[in-house]
Amino acid sequence: MIIVIPVSPEKTTYQINKAYIDYIDGSGYVPWLVTPQIKAENFANGDVGLLLPGGKDIDPIFYGDNNWGSYSTDPEKDAFERDLFWAFFKKGKPIFGICRGLQLIIREYMLEHPSVAGDILYQQDIRGHSMVSDFGLMRATPSHFIKTRADLLYGTKKKLMLDYMPVNSMHHQYLHAYKEEKELEKSVKINNNLFLTGWTRRGFDKDESGVVAEGIILRNWGKSKIAAVQWHPEELKDYALLKNHFGGI
Repeated sequence: MIIVIPVSPEKTTYQINKAYIDYIDGSGYVPWLVTPQIKAENFANGDVGLLLPGGKDIDPIFYGDNNWGSYSTDPEKDAFERDLFWAFFKKGKPIFGICRGLQLIIREYMLEHPSVAGDILYQQDIRGHSMVSDFGLMRATPSHFIKTRADLLYGTKKKLMLDYMPVNSMHHQYLHAYKEEKELEKSVKINNNLFLTGWTRRGFDKDESGVVAEGIILRNWGKSKIAAVQWHPEELKDYALLKNHFGGI
């Protein structure tokens, strides 16, 4: 299988963190770097999937929000990756997001489903989730813990709650899910489409309700298999995560 990954336009170059290319290759897939010059739908043919990587903040202007906490936004990059998402979505191809990729996917979902505002809210800034950057840690160094559903993340047959999975976190935009931890330990369903595979309360006040969504799955919305995580598995070389999502090589 070929995994399409968009590069990021800069002033005179296109750029991508080498770790994403190594991650796709190490998982047994073929990486295909793409640029905006060709129409997005031309990439979504055949045995292909889409990986939306981390990077600059999503520009809130696309979603009717004022920018009060988003940095180094790039409307050209946003427009290209949004086009890619919908091209793959319309053809039922698998889509996986990492960090910014999760944020783009959930933003597009919320744009199509405004009624979910009571279940989830997209926010532009949270403290305690960018420690890798703030403290100058190596990108592969875990910086906080999350709760996860390993059966959903890795396809294990037995339901298993990993209370303290360490992750390498490099973000401040985030998805706020309004469901309490005790409820999530029984059911990770947020609504008919959205399921959490990982979450944390890091960065919240003790009286604040809900959790930060660290991993998501979208079901019953089109034919694409869609999942995303907020941390950076490409730096951790977590090949099992990618293999579980994209399947046969």
